[in-house]
Amino acid sequence: MNYTFANQAEIDSLLLLLKEHTQSDSVRATVLNNISLSYADFDPETGILYADSSISLTTKIKHEPKLATAYFAKAYNYAKAGKDSLAIEYYKISYSINEKNGRLQACASIATNTGICHSNLSDYSSALKSYQTAFALQVELGNSVLQAAILSNIGVVYMNMSDYETALEYYLRSLKLYENASDSNNIANTYSNIGILFKNTGNFKKAIEYQQNAVKIYTRTEDDINLAKCFNNLGNIYESINEAENALKSYQNALSINQRANYRFGTASNMANIGILLSNRLELENALDYLTKAYKVFDELGDKINTAFMLHEIGTIYSKAPLSLLRKFKIQDSSTKAIRLKQNALEILRNTGNVALQAEITESLSTLFYRKKDYQQAYEFAMQYSSLKDSVFNIDKQTDIIKMETQFRFDKKEALIMAESDKQQAISSAQIEKEQMIRNYSIAGSMLILLAGTGIFVSYKKRRDAMFEKKEAEFNAEVTSTEMKALRAQMNPHFIFNSLNSISDYINKNDTKSADTYLVKFATLIRQILENSESKEITLSKDLKALENYIQLEAMRLQNKFSYTIYVDSEIDTENTMIPPLILQPFVENSIWHGIANKEKTEGRINISIVREGNMIKCRVDDNGPGLGNFSQTTSAHEKSSMGMKITQARIDILNKIKKSAAEINFSNLTEGLRVEVKLPLISNF
Repeated sequence: MNYTFANQAEIDSLLLLLKEHTQSDSVRATVLNNISLSYADFDPETGILYADSSISLTTKIKHEPKLATAYFAKAYNYAKAGKDSLAIEYYKISYSINEKNGRLQACASIATNTGICHSNLSDYSSALKSYQTAFALQVELGNSVLQAAILSNIGVVYMNMSDYETALEYYLRSLKLYENASDSNNIANTYSNIGILFKNTGNFKKAIEYQQNAVKIYTRTEDDINLAKCFNNLGNIYESINEAENALKSYQNALSINQRANYRFGTASNMANIGILLSNRLELENALDYLTKAYKVFDELGDKINTAFMLHEIGTIYSKAPLSLLRKFKIQDSSTKAIRLKQNALEILRNTGNVALQAEITESLSTLFYRKKDYQQAYEFAMQYSSLKDSVFNIDKQTDIIKMETQFRFDKKEALIMAESDKQQAISSAQIEKEQMIRNYSIAGSMLILLAGTGIFVSYKKRRDAMFEKKEAEFNAEVTSTEMKALRAQMNPHFIFNSLNSISDYINKNDTKSADTYLVKFATLIRQILENSESKEITLSKDLKALENYIQLEAMRLQNKFSYTIYVDSEIDTENTMIPPLILQPFVENSIWHGIANKEKTEGRINISIVREGNMIKCRVDDNGPGLGNFSQTTSAHEKSSMGMKITQARIDILNKIKKSAAEINFSNLTEGLRVEVKLPLISNF
């Protein structure tokens, strides 16, 4: 079977070779570098130590190619340890040395790995730039298989950004190159990625079809680890469409394969998925058994994030367990048990940098303390949750994103050839060094990449195509950046802080009914914003529900100081008309806080109307505030409002580029108040 995890025999062989070869030369540096790379998957800290030894040696003997490889090995170990920022810094050093020495293949592979690190940090703009650099170099080298790998990685980035159309385009380009090369395993890997894409877009029939195609190939090639991953993906898809039995069967297939392969991380992951599925089916005792087993494996592997996640999930089970199960485990107070487990999970996560999971746990702790009527603790954890969520957006990260898994192992056949070659000639021969350099630098993404021949002829067309793709990637990165800015504007910390203060105020006044009402609306709005932000366009119906929820929250906070109406033209089908999410929210916010909040004598009023005009829809927001004269203010609040409008204008500009439409925003004074008109192209969801 084709298991892809570390071969201890290979490491022992390298360590013996290091012990025998005591001379401080390039041969010893090669062995140190290979040992460092071999440790990366299961003991990166040790791998870093060997890389440092090689750096010291190669600096002393002034062997720049080996020095570049040593820095690469150090970076790769840092990446495997989850320290992507440090990895990027050492990749830069390695790239600089290799570029100076004209080692294009090494530069291409370093750029690819740098892209992976940026992607892990959710810095998608930088990831795309790194991948485009790598792709242009592989075009120059004529390496079609590695071009395909990079195109696939670019597809993963666009999928993480929820730009599924562009992601699919890159996957299909990658698939074509793999098919031309008859590369079965990478064809299967691309099928699996396309299956995940279709799952994310809601096309579950296609998602299952592509995963099953991948399963057939991996079964034929006996690639058990990737076969297990496909079964795990199928389980996720079936779970999404509430086919629990098929999901459970798929997870169990994956578990059986990983147990047979003694792949402990995969085994723990499968047990975790089964446990969560059973928990959702309220088969709590069985769920607890699977999650506890998964927790023990993750803890033994030193995987802090998944260890904490299991404690969090086990705590959730205790929080909803029936008395019969609690008595069986001799638990008196389920809430106290759940809280203790989740607090332990937070303690484990303290220095991991995983803000998203910390936010999820603090939110659940706030709910648990609220149920116990410990309102002070509930409020404190709610504030922690708000702060954590705010920090996620401030560093330009998306929540619930799909992370690329990076793994590399030597191909079994290639390793045998290398071993035979070692017997026949000295390691220091020029040809062996060249092969080792290519092998060491070809760790490039979420699939095992086979090496192809290189070429030196570069045509004008190839360079032109590479530049075109770079510009295209930069534009799409700009689109994503703008959408993230829009999301941050809607999730601004002042609104969240003020909302939490309102809840606290209701609690202090013992007005639990109003506190409950406000909390439910607030939680619903946060969920609506996060869900809607996953798509570039949503139905008008969904958008109006979120907008109305926002207005109602602000009305409660201002003690119903204003009224509002929402009118939709009967010619507009709200369930099938698509618009950018929360495109009107900044203008409604401006009407409330700059037009109405300071009114004292008369009631504020906001009227929203949406009508059809040919192939456009006209959205109008009217208020009875002071009008455009209010825009002369220079307060920080006004600057924030202006920023929200600038972001909306940027979204409109991008919409016009993509749809080739004439969308626009216009402001005008009313007899009393301000009118904002937003014209958008009429887009139907059919």
